[in-house]
Amino acid sequence: MERPPAPGWAKAFLTFALVLSVTPALLILVGAVGTKLGLWSWTFGFAAILVRGPFGVGWAPALTIAAIAVALVGVIISFWTGSWRRSLAALLISLTTMGAFIVIAGKARQAPPIHDVATDWSEPLMFSNETIVRRGAGANPVEADPVVPEDAPALGGQRIADINARTCPQARSILTTKAPGEAYDAVKAAMRANRIAVTTEKPLQGRIEGVATSFWYGFKDDVVVRIRSEGTGSRIDIRSVSRVGMSDLGQNCERITRLAAALQGSR
Repeated sequence: MERPPAPGWAKAFLTFALVLSVTPALLILVGAVGTKLGLWSWTFGFAAILVRGPFGVGWAPALTIAAIAVALVGVIISFWTGSWRRSLAALLISLTTMGAFIVIAGKARQAPPIHDVATDWSEPLMFSNETIVRRGAGANPVEADPVVPEDAPALGGQRIADINARTCPQARSILTTKAPGEAYDAVKAAMRANRIAVTTEKPLQGRIEGVATSFWYGFKDDVVVRIRSEGTGSRIDIRSVSRVGMSDLGQNCERITRLAAALQGSR
């Protein structure tokens, strides 16, 4: 006996489940593009959508939880109506999205709640006035001996220098056999190869500054490099500081690691 066609309300519900399943990804995309274009602040386009929304999570994860629940109801309806494609597609998309959120959350938990990494805290690198102005009045402060805010979980009150030593031990001064002038050129080439736009060049002082901009949200991290004579070669130190946000999800450590690898490879 041929199964009767699914009622209109069932088809409408399954279509709604499918649309809801893709809504979190669309919300993230709109939030990212709007933040990068300056249509709204990062606290809305990133934080509210991904981190601080309803029920202690961002709007996108909250909608994903709702989408999974609706998709499961859709699967139950499909047992009766036989309309499997939309219900299974909605469930698969929702579960995949939730899996991505779980992976991102795991990475965020592993990264310390800091946004400042340097290779030398005994003589900390500071940015030029030009870079401080570009960072803006609302940016994270740049201090000689920064400390994690007291209200931060687990690491509150600890020095960034100590946290760097534990969580980013590869952020160390780079020694090269190149003369300071050659080292300066190598630094500039490494920065450009790592998509760091050079903003300030002071070759006589052995200083170069740049800014790295993330692809999706347009988040900016400022980078300063110092080149000094060391024996017959040079010593290179780097500092990378995010303009906004408490945690950088490990981006500054990864950036300094890449730069150090490139510079050590050019010795």
